[in-house]
Amino acid sequence: QPTISDDILIVTIDDQSLKEIGRWPWSRKLHSELISQLHQSGAKVIAYDVLFPDPSNPAEDAALAAAMRLGTPVIIPQAFSVPGLNGAAYDIVSPLPELAQSAHAVGHVSLTYDSDGVVLQVPLRFGDGQDAKLHMMEEVYRLDKGAPSRLWQRGSGVDHEALIPYQPDVGGFATISFVNVLRGEVPSAMIKNKLVLVGAAASGMGDIHPTPTGQGGTAFGVELMANVLNAMETGQSIRRVKPLVVALT
Repeated sequence: QPTISDDILIVTIDDQSLKEIGRWPWSRKLHSELISQLHQSGAKVIAYDVLFPDPSNPAEDAALAAAMRLGTPVIIPQAFSVPGLNGAAYDIVSPLPELAQSAHAVGHVSLTYDSDGVVLQVPLRFGDGQDAKLHMMEEVYRLDKGAPSRLWQRGSGVDHEALIPYQPDVGGFATISFVNVLRGEVPSAMIKNKLVLVGAAASGMGDIHPTPTGQGGTAFGVELMANVLNAMETGQSIRRVKPLVVALT
């Protein structure tokens, strides 16, 4: 069982937030306000696991871009849809260029499913040539530590696929609700110098995946990424070994 890094904090777009703020998707003004709150509270890095591929209200897009330039590095996602249309290996869902240029980095959020549909590993790089992106958590780690992660170093293949050492209880990470941060109800001491992961954790939002935890349960995408980042931050990884075959005669 990996230890849990005290540096990781999850901010969830949860059922409470949807109930109090309203149905998804939300105005980008709310996202800019949350980033501003996290910046003012001293967050070290913000990994914002929400796709912003299309333009919305120009003023709100500009406000979100401005919030990403306040000083706290913000990393946003790019998705790869596999397989792509018309025989392509994949299609890319990129963030709005204005936001991509304002963010510190854009990282991919693709997953690899095992033969039984469970997420056992993650590609720390995805895409070919100019399309290639590091995983969001690898971007966070390199920004935090200034070097590739141990998971990267032990990963296999061109995509550096790495096995994830999961927490038995996916709810073990420090977690606070989006709406509580937005309203300024969270003490700055809980956020200061944290690696903050913002993502969906509401029952109807669909970003939930089977995991090989002790309960045979599932994890929201942001919780899965917290496990990946935790393995990087604590230096704990799973080494893949070749099977040993013994013949009895």
